[in-house]
Amino acid sequence: MASGTAYRPGRALVGLDIDGTIISHAGDLDPRVREAIGAVADAGHHVVIATGRSVVATMPILELLGISRGYAVCSNGAVTLRLDPRRKRGYRVIDKVTFDPKPALTLLREELPDALVAVEVLGRGFLVSSPFPEGELGGRQKVVPWERLLERKATRVTLRMPDAEPEAFMAHIERIGLHEVSYAVGWTAWLDINPEGVSKGSALELMRRRLGSSRATRWPSATNATTSRCCSGPRAASRWVTPRTR
Repeated sequence: MASGTAYRPGRALVGLDIDGTIISHAGDLDPRVREAIGAVADAGHHVVIATGRSVVATMPILELLGISRGYAVCSNGAVTLRLDPRRKRGYRVIDKVTFDPKPALTLLREELPDALVAVEVLGRGFLVSSPFPEGELGGRQKVVPWERLLERKATRVTLRMPDAEPEAFMAHIERIGLHEVSYAVGWTAWLDINPEGVSKGSALELMRRRLGSSRATRWPSATNATTSRCCSGPRAASRWVTPRTR
């Protein structure tokens, strides 16, 4: 199975998203999918999970898949893990990209004052403006004053409006215009904000180079993902989906 596979240069890197790809939107893992992923890993290829989920929400899926060694990309590419079952949490963070969320959050609050906001705390959970709906965020939620959400550099910030129509929400976000960050709007009224130029694709390309894979990085996209846009500079668009649990 994947947990015992030795990584060898020259093999393909197979990057897999979680929600809508490995896991259904109902949260189910088909045993045939698990077996197929295990077969790819046992053949010597580099299986790397690449997801928008936080580290806390990703680790249980890796456990379900039987993957305890190798690498994983979390937080839409802002966090890369080296998996190690000898460690207490089962991983070591080998790459972390952060940004200052204050400009984007200040602008968004002016336009969407009722939106829920979460700032990711790596490996723990989220600082939130108000509690998110149950099951939507992985890890502990700690409600803090607005000013505290602006104080720390973040790997990912999430904005959520549970009662908004997704189409109207997306149109509003596009009208606002966000600069010097990457962002993705999901199939619900959900917005993820990441450091500029950071994506699952960019993190996988760095991983391909790290592993010495001679083949192009590939990863399936969920069928109902929306296209993310980076609002400053020529950046390649990627495809995303908002998971059940982030």
